[in-house]
Amino acid sequence: MLLLHVWPGRWDLPSIDIECLAAILYLQLIAPGKFTLVECSNPDLSPTGQLPLLVNNEDTISTFSSIVAYMASLDRNFNPTSSAPSVPLDANLTSQDAAKAVA
Repeated sequence: MLLLHVWPGRWDLPSIDIECLAAILYLQLIAPGKFTLVECSNPDLSPTGQLPLLVNNEDTISTFSSIVAYMASLDRNFNPTSSAPSVPLDANLTSQDAAKAVA
């Protein structure tokens, strides 16, 4: 089971941090129901001192971009019954749109 540690939420949002919100949305799209959200106000739990922090068994991954890269690297066996895409969510972007996404 995946554990996603994020800054606490307010105003009916699951987190007050934009990177944490992005990680929540990303995991909800590619692994719905396969992760648990953990409110965390101690970024020292993370090896980089930053949240969001994804914990999968003994793997700990922090920052949104690292989480996306980690999830893309997982074997399809991680979630074989899911309808989640087996390609990155941005695979259909044009090279120009992909460049804008990085910027």
